Amino acid sequence: MQFVSSHTPNGIGYQYTNVAPPWEESPATPVFFQHGIGDNRNTWAGWLPATLAERPAIGMDLRGHGTSIGADTADVSVERIGQDVIGVLDELGIGKVHYAGSSFGGMLGYYLAATAPERFLTITTHSAPYRGDWVNNLDRWKEILRTEGSSPWSEEVIAGFFTESFQVQEPAFIEWMKNAQHSLDPETAIAYFSVTQQTNLEPLLSNIHCPVLNLVGGSPIVDPRNADGLRSFVKQLENIKIPGSLHGIAMSHWRECSAAALEFMARWEPTLLNANNAEGRDSENLRDHGRKADREEASLCSAGASSPLLGSNTETV
Repeated sequence: MQFVSSHTPNGIGYQYTNVAPPWEESPATPVFFQHGIGDNRNTWAGWLPATLAERPAIGMDLRGHGTSIGADTADVSVERIGQDVIGVLDELGIGKVHYAGSSFGGMLGYYLAATAPERFLTITTHSAPYRGDWVNNLDRWKEILRTEGSSPWSEEVIAGFFTESFQVQEPAFIEWMKNAQHSLDPETAIAYFSVTQQTNLEPLLSNIHCPVLNLVGGSPIVDPRNADGLRSFVKQLENIKIPGSLHGIAMSHWRECSAAALEFMARWEPTLLNANNAEGRDSENLRDHGRKADREEASLCSAGASSPLLGSNTETV
């Protein structure tokens, strides 16, 4: 068993957890979890029991968030946050990971898959844009933060992230989320929203060769064109829709999302590791694997773990 909670030299807070006994064989490839704007790495708490039963987990706090609140946020960019992720992996001495990102964390995942492909086996995204001009409400939220402060902004975010029924059923979580948002300096949130608006990853998407699982809900924040457009660029793409959800599906529907993501990682890992160890790469076999995955994913989701809100109605799109 191993637990590390530390900071990189740049002040980036991270946590590594591995519950496998040290005398057993090396565990499966770790998962790197990345939250979005306004929360922190504890976003993924619901995922950890099932994840740690299979593989180690890494969580990083974005600059200005959580345990990275003291890190410099003067020049926030997708490139700089991407360097933070690589810095954490280097600090831990880990070469490859599966990546799971929510919202801005998912956008970061697309960037990393395209620019540092040697470090990522698969990418799983949740309500994630690849074009910032297809993200709604950001100008409004920046104005609210400047003129009214964090509280009214937080109320709008909560309404866009979680259904009313979820808010009623999970008041302790909603209070935690609000506290996380209130702890974020308004100017830092504004900087992240500006970075999101200015980011267009479309020219990079064709450089993504690893498998991508894109989990989408009924987000009022991310334009549906983000999910639809990925099909044109990402060769190994699986889209799954989570009905009855809004933007915060990684949190509100963590049971469905984690079941789909962990199955996706376990299914692809042997193929990818074998391909990486062999001379060349049989892309046709990989395409066949992905087509098989489309069929298997539907049966996985129809039999997946239920939540108080959704039951087991995930569907492929």
